[in-house]
Amino acid sequence: MPKKIKYPYEYNEKARKIAKLYTRIKIINGIISDILSIAVLAIIFYSGAAYYLAFFAMQLSGAYFLQALVMGFLLTTVLNICRLPLGFYSGYIIEHRYGLSNQSFAEWVRDYGKGIFLGYLIFLPIISIVYFLISSFAEWWIYASVFSLAIYLFLDFIYPVVIFPFFYKTRAYRDMKQIKRLKEMALRAGVKVSRVLVAMESEKSKKANAMFAGFGETKRIVLFDTLLESFTPDEIETVVAHELAHYANRDIYRFFLLEAAKTFVSFYLIYLVLQSAAGDAIPSAGHLSGMPLFMLAFSVIELFAMPAVNTYSRRRESEADRFSLEVCQKPDAQISSEKRLADMNLSDDRPHPAVEFLLYTHPAAWRRVKMAEDFRKKK
Repeated sequence: MPKKIKYPYEYNEKARKIAKLYTRIKIINGIISDILSIAVLAIIFYSGAAYYLAFFAMQLSGAYFLQALVMGFLLTTVLNICRLPLGFYSGYIIEHRYGLSNQSFAEWVRDYGKGIFLGYLIFLPIISIVYFLISSFAEWWIYASVFSLAIYLFLDFIYPVVIFPFFYKTRAYRDMKQIKRLKEMALRAGVKVSRVLVAMESEKSKKANAMFAGFGETKRIVLFDTLLESFTPDEIETVVAHELAHYANRDIYRFFLLEAAKTFVSFYLIYLVLQSAAGDAIPSAGHLSGMPLFMLAFSVIELFAMPAVNTYSRRRESEADRFSLEVCQKPDAQISSEKRLADMNLSDDRPHPAVEFLLYTHPAAWRRVKMAEDFRKKK
């Protein structure tokens, strides 16, 4: 018998109180993790340990590219070891304590290991090629920026067909009536969708979500099974319409341009940092002992850029909410889905404005609900 879904959904006050505690712990853990990474890199570089690691890397291989690969591996491994306790606390203990995780310890270890493996697989060739460029060209930051953006596009393209299935089991969505509604809605917005898939999120957690992914033939709608089990068809439609908006509003291109600007600025600033350190803190800009400084500078720049990037992201997400209201014309369903998502995912619907400004990529739930309520009043 199909599960009876309460509609329209109203906030569960108990869940709202728990969500504030859960969100606070996750934010604090994330901040500590970032600070720890920066501190570890700073200690490795300024203590002189970077020279010993670089010397070890240079003894293992004659080719500079492979030496950089080994140096990147050593630094990444040290960071992974240092961050493991926080990752376990945030990803396993807290998720179980608040009743969000469905994973056993072994399943969590498997997924965590997959994330570490993927990080090595992506990061090590990138840092090796970047350091090859540093050692080969005076204006290396230009070539490194172009190379990094090419990788960004490549990963975005393969994500739905390679990376996402690496972590999630998927199956074809079988509700033909709903598929027809979703595809027709996408076509009205000028987006042709190749497939509608279901991701088995229930094997991992109780959280719900949906996403659009891919380009061209890889373009698809992915619905979490937790969303399908707990949301009404109209609510699902508003959630999907929000994701569809990012394609219809060309946010893919907007965010690529933003990433391009950030990448060029970041690499130029790192270029200045390495140049100023060359001959003093490190023998030359391309010397492997400077890699911790490279990673440290990159981390600090990312941290300082975060508020501006998040502000722009919230604006685009707000436009996606508005698009969903215009396309679906179902403000009640959108209000209901926002409240249900907030309770299911234990997200704080009213964070402190400073926290929202600094850390939130999406508007707080109360703002999204208010937009839908204002839309309903106008209609």
